[in-house]
Amino acid sequence: MSTEAASVPAYAQGANTPALLECTIGQALAQTAERFADREALVVPHQGVRWSWSELLHRTDALAAGLLALGLQGAQLRRVDADAVRHRARRPDPGQHQPGLPRQ
Repeated sequence: MSTEAASVPAYAQGANTPALLECTIGQALAQTAERFADREALVVPHQGVRWSWSELLHRTDALAAGLLALGLQGAQLRRVDADAVRHRARRPDPGQHQPGLPRQ
């Protein structure tokens, strides 16, 4: 293998603006939560959710710890994410009652 080929990054980079973040999603979330701790990060009116960046970080850390405690890792976590995407794609209107869930 040539030295030139070995120095190519593992991702494609297009335009330089905005700059590509050189960190993981978790690191980016932690940095944002540190910078904007008390500002709104997530608002879901029909579920009564209004979380600050620090609350979002706390809850995602708790979720990650729970998944790890279940022994999920690597490909299993990607499977959980893929299943969530498929579920969102076929989810009914948020205002429609779903069996098994409490009415709001």
